[in-house]
Amino acid sequence: ARGAGVGGEGHIESLVYEAYTPGGTALIIECLTDNRNRTASDVKHMLTKNGGSFASSGAVTYLFDRLGVIHIPESLPMSRHDEIELALIDAGALDILEEDSSTEIRGGTHDLFKLSDAVTSLGLKADVIEFQWIPKILVETDEVTGTAVAELIETLEEHDDVSRVWSNLA
Repeated sequence: ARGAGVGGEGHIESLVYEAYTPGGTALIIECLTDNRNRTASDVKHMLTKNGGSFASSGAVTYLFDRLGVIHIPESLPMSRHDEIELALIDAGALDILEEDSSTEIRGGTHDLFKLSDAVTSLGLKADVIEFQWIPKILVETDEVTGTAVAELIETLEEHDDVSRVWSNLA
C-alpha cells in the first residue's frame, strides 16, 4: 500500500545520480526509493567513503548512449541470417552484435517495443529486453584503481534503493 501511495503514504520514485570515481571512471546510478533524502545521503556516503563524488546533472550522461537493448541467448540462424538482420534493421535496430553464442540488438529507446515485436515475430526468444546506458568510450585504469571502482560498484548495487549502476570502466 505504501509503495502505491495508498492512504497518503509515500510513493516509489525513480532517481538517477551521476558520479565520478577515482581514475576518472563515470557512473550512472539508477535508484528506486520511497525517501529521496535518505537515498541521496546513502549514495553520497558510499561514494565519499570510496573516493568518489557526485557529478552535476549532465556531466556524466553525455558519455553514454541511452539505448533499448534486446539480448538473445543464441546466435541468429545461418539459414535466415540476412532476412532476420534486414527485418531487425527495418524495425529500428541501430546495431546487431553477435558473439560466440548470443546476439545483442541495440536500438533507440523509442524503437524498443517495435524491435521486441520483430524479435518475437521472427521466432527468436529474448532473455533481456530493457533500456541500458551504453558507454561511448571506456576508461582504462590500473589494476588497483580498477579493483577499487569495481568494489564501489558492488557496494552501491548491494544497497536496497539502488537498482542498477552503469560505468565506463574498461
